[in-house]
Amino acid sequence: MIRRPLTIGFVSGVLLSVAGLYPAVGLIAPLLLPGWQRPVTNELLHSLLLMLSAVIFVPLLFTFGGFAARRTTARCAKDGAKAGALAGTIVGVFVYMNLVAPLSTLAIFRYMAGYHPSPEMELPPIDAVLAYVQGFGNSVHFIDVTIFALVIIGSLSGAWIGWRQRHLPLPVEPSLFELAEGKRPSSTWFSQNETPIKYGLLVGLILGLLIFTTVFGEFYVGFTADWPELMTIMEQYEAGKFITGPVRDALPILWPFIMLGFLIYGGIVVWLVRNPPDLFKSRFRAIMVATQVILLSLFAVLLHNIYFLFGLAPFGLFHWVNTNPAALADMPTDVMPLMQTVFFLQKPVTLLTGVLLLPWLILLVVGILGLLWGALQSFFYIPLVSLLIPRPVDKATRLHRQINREPQQALPQIYALFQYPDAYEILGYLSARIYKTQPDLARLLTAYHTLGSSIQTEEHLRTTEAIQTVLSKHPDWRWAGDMGAVYRALHQVLNARTLEQILRIEPP
Repeated sequence: MIRRPLTIGFVSGVLLSVAGLYPAVGLIAPLLLPGWQRPVTNELLHSLLLMLSAVIFVPLLFTFGGFAARRTTARCAKDGAKAGALAGTIVGVFVYMNLVAPLSTLAIFRYMAGYHPSPEMELPPIDAVLAYVQGFGNSVHFIDVTIFALVIIGSLSGAWIGWRQRHLPLPVEPSLFELAEGKRPSSTWFSQNETPIKYGLLVGLILGLLIFTTVFGEFYVGFTADWPELMTIMEQYEAGKFITGPVRDALPILWPFIMLGFLIYGGIVVWLVRNPPDLFKSRFRAIMVATQVILLSLFAVLLHNIYFLFGLAPFGLFHWVNTNPAALADMPTDVMPLMQTVFFLQKPVTLLTGVLLLPWLILLVVGILGLLWGALQSFFYIPLVSLLIPRPVDKATRLHRQINREPQQALPQIYALFQYPDAYEILGYLSARIYKTQPDLARLLTAYHTLGSSIQTEEHLRTTEAIQTVLSKHPDWRWAGDMGAVYRALHQVLNARTLEQILRIEPP
């Protein structure tokens, strides 16, 4: 219910971003960026490219939520809407970063387009600077609007598909014993457990929103502290403030908690997952999900600030020239390349290329850094938390080592589990761990698991018979003879249909 919508949202977000690229460059950018002409002048080819983009963009936009619902077990409008909303959140992030943010930035760049830096004019007129700064401040809300719109679209299409599937039967989940008897790995019985991903997503969203709000709340860009003219304008007109009032005053208090959370969130994720389906992979995946969400939140802020600096870069270079004459005196040959850089940064092709490529570079950096930092968190916190707070899968690993040391003591060690509330979970994980190396013991464990968790008499008959068979094949196991007699009698009781048949059963 979680993993597939996330995957569909990721793929749909990438496809929508790519499909919207040419309309952004050839249709919208010429309206927003003075001096920019569409790259394809041929009307026929231009129309064909727009049609191709529309053929991909429009159907996918209105069907990704339904596809997410179809790939889950949604059998009502509510479940379908949940799947569509989850996919829509991921799509919204991609559409914002790759389409909405670049285009809104181009619209804001217009305020600076008519001005060129010079030693006499380091900054455009105050009205232009205010419009530029306030434009970026107001564009912060575009991410909320974009994600909300995509969530609504995904929810509606997902709800429609979920409602249409209301009459379809839910897939029948086989018991662990039935799965093993079908020669399928016992580990597949736990594959539907998506609790780790849920907690990874939850931790990532909480810390990511905290980072997002705090960094935007401190939206005074760092270099303005060394640029008094710009800082004076921003301070005088309270420009660039995303959060004001007492909430803003409390933001500095949050920074220590953010730094601490960024260091320990992997341990929090592992601690929250009470019953992971495997020893490492599921918790690793959960930490990776949390890491990507946190870094996306951080780099969404970074993208916004880089765009802000990008538009001011030509004026910033001139400010640096005026405030560092000694440095220029030492390197006179660098003055001309510096001036060429200033004019290059104001070219329409530079602005457009920069704002469109930057999100993809940031997503690439997020992926690489997320993999490295998430792996570091995983390799540290998964063994540590598993050692301090062992979960059923961790206890199964320890029991496996004990059985390997004393295989004849397998039955006493297994029966010792039943004094704990998570005994059946441990049996299931142990069977998944040994089904290849010790198939008879794995079959015995799956039979115990199903016998204790199922209410169907047919399965009780099959499992008690399987237990007898396995125990008869291993008379060297301690308690094998006694327990075999017990389950033989239990099987006869379950199979009896009359009182007379029960009375004929020999006691174990």
